Amino acid sequence: MIESDVLIVGAGPAGSQAAYQLSEAGLRVVVLEKTSLDREKPCGGAIQTGELLEFGAPPEKIIERRISQARIFGPDGSALTISTQHENQSGITVKRSVYDRWLQKRAAKAQFIEHAQITALLRLSNRWQVMANTPQEQISIEAPLIIHAAGGNASMLERNLGLEPFPYQGMGITAQVWLQSDQPVLDRAFGEAIEFHFLPSRIPEGYFWLFPKRDILVAGVGTTMDVIRGRKLSLKVELEEFLKEQFPRLGLSPSAPRVRQDGGKVPMRLRKPIYGDGLMAIGDAAGVGSIIHGGGIYQARKSALFAADAALEYLDGDSKALKRYQDRVHEHFTEHERRWDNRLKPFLTDNHLVRLILGKGRDDSSIREGLGILLSSTEGHRRAYELIEKASFALIADELDEIIRDEREQINRELKTLFTDDTHLHRMVNEVLLRGGKRLRAVLVLLVGQALGADVEELLPVALAYEVSHTASLVHDDIIDGGEWRRGAQTLHRQYGVGHAITAGDALLIKGFQMLASYQERDGVDKETLVRLISVGCRSGLEASEGEVRDINFSPAEIEDKTVDDYIELIRLKTGALLEAATEAGAVLAKAPDDATTTMREFGRELGIAFQIYDDAKDLLAASTVSLKSRFTDIKKGKLTAQLIHTVHAATDEDRKKLLHLLSLGTSEGAEEILELYRRYDALQFNQRLSRQHLDLAAKKLELLPKSVWREKLEGILRVLGYWTRFAPEDGGVN
Repeated sequence: MIESDVLIVGAGPAGSQAAYQLSEAGLRVVVLEKTSLDREKPCGGAIQTGELLEFGAPPEKIIERRISQARIFGPDGSALTISTQHENQSGITVKRSVYDRWLQKRAAKAQFIEHAQITALLRLSNRWQVMANTPQEQISIEAPLIIHAAGGNASMLERNLGLEPFPYQGMGITAQVWLQSDQPVLDRAFGEAIEFHFLPSRIPEGYFWLFPKRDILVAGVGTTMDVIRGRKLSLKVELEEFLKEQFPRLGLSPSAPRVRQDGGKVPMRLRKPIYGDGLMAIGDAAGVGSIIHGGGIYQARKSALFAADAALEYLDGDSKALKRYQDRVHEHFTEHERRWDNRLKPFLTDNHLVRLILGKGRDDSSIREGLGILLSSTEGHRRAYELIEKASFALIADELDEIIRDEREQINRELKTLFTDDTHLHRMVNEVLLRGGKRLRAVLVLLVGQALGADVEELLPVALAYEVSHTASLVHDDIIDGGEWRRGAQTLHRQYGVGHAITAGDALLIKGFQMLASYQERDGVDKETLVRLISVGCRSGLEASEGEVRDINFSPAEIEDKTVDDYIELIRLKTGALLEAATEAGAVLAKAPDDATTTMREFGRELGIAFQIYDDAKDLLAASTVSLKSRFTDIKKGKLTAQLIHTVHAATDEDRKKLLHLLSLGTSEGAEEILELYRRYDALQFNQRLSRQHLDLAAKKLELLPKSVWREKLEGILRVLGYWTRFAPEDGGVN
């Protein structure tokens, strides 16, 4: 009989780290390993920089290759290189058999027993009695505490311990091959870099990897069991096809010897519970691996630290220590990684998004920094999320510009012909009119109208009328809101005074009516159509005015009585009405049937609502170079937004009072504190899901249109605005 204080099952990084911590604390520790202690594992062997910073680097002889860079490839073959260095420390690659053996030898005060097959487990009188067979003998071990560190595939052990095995749903699965090569060849191909290849159309929810060691290249592929079963994929076949494509680029021979092939399953969800009567699960057995890249060595060792603390407290008589261990693990891995990784994952599992994020990352250091944090874990992943979240607004703006570039440039050319006199009024009007902007309302007139068969020349006057009228509303809004910046420059009333700005806005409105009147001189637009156009424009203008008055009248003191429906009605009037007028006008000029005209009007309404929800978030997060107006305007003015309503109703009494006080100041003071409250209560995710609902409704309306390049552009607008909503997990979960 072997008497011990702690029995650890599994001698990988989690088990060995726990053995080291507990044996160094003076406990008697026994570690059982079902295979050999120096066995190789189905693992790429990449050790994150964050792990080395926290736990220290292994001896030089353990290190196969230093990794200072990661190259991330997208579907089109383009790559983004990011740094994995931090505080003069880079990542490394190792052979797991060697690395694990080093970790085991560090825990020399513990007793390691290899090739041990557990045959019986019994919990009696607060102690575990364990029987196991080794090649030499049958052994009996007694211990008050068992730590399960045998990975996520030890279903028989888990049943004996009273734990439910991981379901296949959400389980990761990998396949990899070791290719023998020469060190100079790998030096030339990789240097100090590893590679990740994201090809969502081939491997949804996963990626290929290339991790060089000294003279071995580990090539692998991973995804989820759900994808494998749903798509009937063979990871081995996909990996071989991928390698055939990569050999010429890498300068490797297709006949390079395969010295090892393996694969395995990796839990991608935190287990709950991860403790029981005299029992804790750590590492993969607790499901702490990364949901972004599937790695788990750092996470395994971190969970072992938590387990060691809890074990000492438990053995000292603290019956609640194991429950606190579970809470600590879930809190740390949720807040440190998973809450944020779950929101970022779509940006690496969607063809369009991967292409965009990598393309934008070449010029945007914040994207490179964010991706570097994800891959190296040098700090909490919230920082990575916030960097990429903020960068997403520029990404969305650039992609939206790309989709509507032709129409936008046409509108801009025409706008230059409207105010051509060398007068103070015309110069003042052109300062705001020609300064840029999305031209979305005018573009929607052109796209919807052409999708339904109208000629672009017939559509231009009303498109221009809506654009100048919209610009007039912006000038007046800035006066009402006291806005200081618009489209990257000072607002008109700041430059010229309120009187001049009001007059410029009036001139823009009058020009809009003049553009509509020009239809009298055009063939093909009869009086009835013209009257309908004027009616549509007037209706939307009156509704927008009603919305503006409601917005002005709103006081933060009323917020506790406001609902999401109140907010949706407000932005339907303020923004939805203007966009629905644009899409309806396109249908009217195309002489579409009444049902098609109504559907296009509803499309514009839903798009307008979704766009305003997104725009409210942009006011909080986007740099002024993207939003082209002052940041935190809505907070300073106490505007009604989705995230405000959500937080007021979700917050504790204390946080609600704090929020209302900060809003009552009427300045940007405390804006970052308000944003922090929004994050605490997932208010931005609420914003994203709400926007997604209306984008989905808008998408259904487009099904009425015949296939065409214009419908594709309309669908593209919805797709790009939908990128913002991808940060909100579909199921609302974080595990």
